[in-house]
Amino acid sequence: MTGHHDPTQHPLLPAVVTAAASFVVCLAVFAPWYTTQVAEIFSQGSVSGWNATLAAKIAAFAAAIATLGSLAIIGDARGLVALTPELVRGLVIACALGCGVCALSVAFRTVWIPEPAEFLTRDLGLFVALAASLIALGASAVQVVLGTRSVADTSRRGR
Repeated sequence: MTGHHDPTQHPLLPAVVTAAASFVVCLAVFAPWYTTQVAEIFSQGSVSGWNATLAAKIAAFAAAIATLGSLAIIGDARGLVALTPELVRGLVIACALGCGVCALSVAFRTVWIPEPAEFLTRDLGLFVALAASLIALGASAVQVVLGTRSVADTSRRGR
């Protein structure tokens, strides 16, 4: 047994969506998240998530884990690498956890702006990161559900 999975057991689309959306989060962390509302001579105008808050760094790290895990799952499904079923299940769970941490970190900073909050407004990069993290979380949840079903189907067939 090579450890390679039948693509019908683990469809590619959720893994591709997870990889793409979490990669967008990695990029969006470096886009403007906040714009200052004071005179231009006193401020730099906008600040990226990376420079504004630790939550953005956590989101980027978690999104990178989800991206790499999803790429490994895609590689296995396409026959580029041979992973054991246990490793694929572990990667699916790691992707889901990474997407969850990512979405929580971005949502936290969407709701609670860093201080001095009275001088900041939310910018486009934050909303892109929020949307992409929620899409990645949904896609990774689909991976978990489909992975659980394929394991259950396999165990039923083996009886």
